[in-house]
Amino acid sequence: MNKLHLLSGILTMTICSIANAQDLSRAQYNWMLNCQGCHGAEGKVAAIDTPVLNNNVATFLSVDGGREYLTSVPGVVNAPIKDADKAELLTWIINKFDPEHKPTDFKPFTEEEVTRGRLNPLLIQAPFRRIELLKKMK
Repeated sequence: MNKLHLLSGILTMTICSIANAQDLSRAQYNWMLNCQGCHGAEGKVAAIDTPVLNNNVATFLSVDGGREYLTSVPGVVNAPIKDADKAELLTWIINKFDPEHKPTDFKPFTEEEVTRGRLNPLLIQAPFRRIELLKKMK
């Protein structure tokens, strides 16, 4: 009888774990695995020299080149997920961390945009490009 209870308990825990994992969207799951370590759970920066996303990231969509910048930064380019999942993740990031600055005509990122960004990465140039875009916002 004890083995049956043990097996039942293990099965229940497994089912609950699967159910909890399914509660997370794929984008949120990808955020946790690929972005949260540097940007923090709330997009407020956890690592040195990591840009703040919270109440900030969507502002890049208001300037020419900003959308392309977001698809070509090192964290996006080097994330070990499919380009379609990166597009979904970028869209999720905009909606989650900066809906206040999201343009009214915002369109979700596409796999094609992310592929172009990956093929034209901003590796060491990313901080300099960021400064250029921030100047355009003023």
